[in-house]
Amino acid sequence: MIHRIGWACVTYQRGLSTNTTFRLQSLSPEKQIETALRNVDALEKISELMLEGGFRLFRIGQSLVPFASHPAVRDNPAFDWRAVLREPLAAIGEKFVPKGFRYSMHPAQFAVLNSPRPEVVKNTIAELSYSCEILEMMGLDTSHKLVVHGGAAYGDHDKALAQTAQVFHTLPDCLKDRIIFENDEHVFTLEQILALCEETGAPPVFDIFHHNLFPGNASSPDALTRLLQRVHALWRVDSRHGRPKVHLSSQMPDARIGKHSIMIDPPDTAQLCEALPFDADLMVEAKGKQDAAFEVQQQLLNAGCHIPPDA
Repeated sequence: MIHRIGWACVTYQRGLSTNTTFRLQSLSPEKQIETALRNVDALEKISELMLEGGFRLFRIGQSLVPFASHPAVRDNPAFDWRAVLREPLAAIGEKFVPKGFRYSMHPAQFAVLNSPRPEVVKNTIAELSYSCEILEMMGLDTSHKLVVHGGAAYGDHDKALAQTAQVFHTLPDCLKDRIIFENDEHVFTLEQILALCEETGAPPVFDIFHHNLFPGNASSPDALTRLLQRVHALWRVDSRHGRPKVHLSSQMPDARIGKHSIMIDPPDTAQLCEALPFDADLMVEAKGKQDAAFEVQQQLLNAGCHIPPDA
């Protein structure tokens, strides 16, 4: 069964975004705070919209505080965004978490834990640390997660994942307690991500669209079921992880393979509903944002596969 349903970062055709940013050349303490306050205001308004529609899962944009992890900001005490944002972020957490909301963040593609370049790893950890700070300022427990990909393969998948695990083990607990690893559509399969998760103890987030594009040795329904049983086992190790998270997308017609469509194709929703052997929270990854999430919500309700939140 699917419990929480939600979407990422912005609304569709409603002008609300938690991801508003600007060019690095325009960076100043004043510009950063002005934009961050606009993003935080949008976060509250989107959460209100979700509350009205029965949605309780939201991914906060990585640019909530533009350039927060950039060296020009993190090494300069003039950029004191924490002092300004601590109170409004805490107020959002206090308002919406008791109503069943669950939030997350998802560092961008430049975040690569297993890079051979030390500066890339350093910047990745800085981005993760900033993301964790946002969730902590909101007063969120460790069921509110940071979604991370396995990294790059560099010609040797096993060695690359071993490097990701090695770096993971050096991270502070505040990051290790929140990171979840996602399978992708061209580098690491669900089975490979499971091996990483079993090594690190971090739970996996199952993306069924990515799995369909890149199943590896698990293209059959029975093979997927066996992998999903391992997914569930990793989430169940520690109740602080919360309910498993899964991602749902559809292919954009006549576009590059892997590009998300505006809405979700009903057969994709049905496939997820049939495949999942455990209860989960569902992130709808579609360009149509709240419109796509609403359609998926109705599809799941009609299929008897969704438990709506309490009012």
